[in-house]
Amino acid sequence: MRALLRQPAIETLLIFAARADHVARVIRPALDSGSWVICDRFCDATAAYQGAGKGVAARLIDELAAIAHPGLTPDLTLLLDAPPAAARARVASRGAKLDRFEAENGAFFERVRKGYLDIAAREPGRVRLIEMMVESVRVHMLSSQHVVILKDSERDRYLPIWIGPSEANAIAMRLQGLTAERPLTHDLMVSVIAALSCSISRVVVTHVTDGTFHARLYLEAADGTEAEIDSRTSDAIALAVRTGSTIYVDERVLDEAGVEPDRDENGEESDEKLAVFREFVNSLDVDLEGGEKGPPAEEQGS
Repeated sequence: MRALLRQPAIETLLIFAARADHVARVIRPALDSGSWVICDRFCDATAAYQGAGKGVAARLIDELAAIAHPGLTPDLTLLLDAPPAAARARVASRGAKLDRFEAENGAFFERVRKGYLDIAAREPGRVRLIEMMVESVRVHMLSSQHVVILKDSERDRYLPIWIGPSEANAIAMRLQGLTAERPLTHDLMVSVIAALSCSISRVVVTHVTDGTFHARLYLEAADGTEAEIDSRTSDAIALAVRTGSTIYVDERVLDEAGVEPDRDENGEESDEKLAVFREFVNSLDVDLEGGEKGPPAEEQGS
């Protein structure tokens, strides 16, 4: 049996056989009774470990899932992301003997992590990452502070983020299709990343603390490995609009800081909530998006 488990395809078949039995005996009866079901892993784990990690074809995994648990997909998946080195350190700190998965090398876990993040990118509604687009860059009329407004790609939901003037101009220039005569800081960063045969796969606004937003950049190297880099949100967005990288926001950030018109029982937007939202937007003078002032003569610190 141990020899068979070393063959990824056979391992995958056995996993789905066990999952089909578990679904039939435990999960479906619980769902039919109206209970909530929480699993520590499901089909996404197979796609990440056996698919991305060991090279089993995604089509085979999808077909086996349709046989083992037809029509059964989690409503919500919580992805707890951590760099593989940090995860391995936690495992080692337990002092226990490693199982056959934990004993895999670092490259394997890099592929597994990328597999999970790719699933999150494809299904942000289920995996609690929301794809956003840059709606505009504006200047608040009363305070003269700059703000970038991100919009949910699927819903009428917005996230305003206050940023510095130089980052605001860097984002706005790209939105307007303008190019500086000499590379600005974010242009230089994009060139350096490309020269190192890397690319920015995505940007994620991860959390907000005391009004400060935090973001992560995900760099993918030519060999498929991925690095995660802490970043100011404004810098991350400025790089994303230059590279065409997808911008995601953790749904908890939107729950805390997002703006969305309420709807009444008839599905219409609430006049009271809309009035608040319109008041906020109308207080933001369209300064950079329309190009009235243009980029500064030289880069300024924020």
